[in-house]
Amino acid sequence: MGRLTATISGKFLAFDTAPLIYYIEQFPQYSPITDELFDAIHRGDARGMTSVLTLLEVLVQPLRSARIDLADLRDSPIAFRRRLIFTEAEPLRRARFPKDDGS
Repeated sequence: MGRLTATISGKFLAFDTAPLIYYIEQFPQYSPITDELFDAIHRGDARGMTSVLTLLEVLVQPLRSARIDLADLRDSPIAFRRRLIFTEAEPLRRARFPKDDGS
């Protein structure tokens, strides 16, 4: 178990676009961290959450550059992540600001 895994074990993590991009595209300077993060989520050591907007942001560049290999979610490294939750932004807003009626 790596140091990051020990720190996040049993936790529910929320993260933004960059870790997914670094993981999918295997940026060498971030691979040790992102590999450990998503491997821990995959094994069930931790759970992860991000928004559907993050998923869209992750897909923009591969689709623009016709990198179907990166945009095809069936073969994506995140596709098999049953412990990775994609959520809508609105429920997150309501959870954080419960008294805000949106008006």
